[in-house]
Amino acid sequence: MSKLAQNSYKTLRYKLGVSEGSSELVPGKALPLECNADYLHGVSFQKGCYIGQELTARTHHTGIIRKRIMPLVFSNEDTENIGFEIGENINNIGTGKSVGKLVSQTGNFGIGLMRVQECQDAEKNRQPIVVGNKSNVKVEVIKPDWWPKVSPPRAPEK
Repeated sequence: MSKLAQNSYKTLRYKLGVSEGSSELVPGKALPLECNADYLHGVSFQKGCYIGQELTARTHHTGIIRKRIMPLVFSNEDTENIGFEIGENINNIGTGKSVGKLVSQTGNFGIGLMRVQECQDAEKNRQPIVVGNKSNVKVEVIKPDWWPKVSPPRAPEK
């Protein structure tokens, strides 16, 4: 595969919010539901007996998945020369809190393991999101069109 084809494929995956491979799905750290495996039909809740099945099923049935891989769009056209580091915090400037971590990036597109509710709140409140301390590069966190329109119900509050 040519370099151009590889970059086009990676850019398309990042625009859609789809991660793959051990560099983006870190073995022992990446949870299937956080990587959207449930939305991509990569997890069966009728079949048991696979590694991590108990944790995955329990998380699914509680309906609480706080973090997910989401597409990122960087405002600066020249992001290749900015020096993002994989694993770098993505911060809400308005609250000063981290809303996720950068998983990977190519050009002005990337994917991050993001706290979904905090990202939606930042968008609703028009609070800018940035990578690390690079306030000159704004990040738009996108909820993919292919995600279900209605999230599963949350567990009742105690």
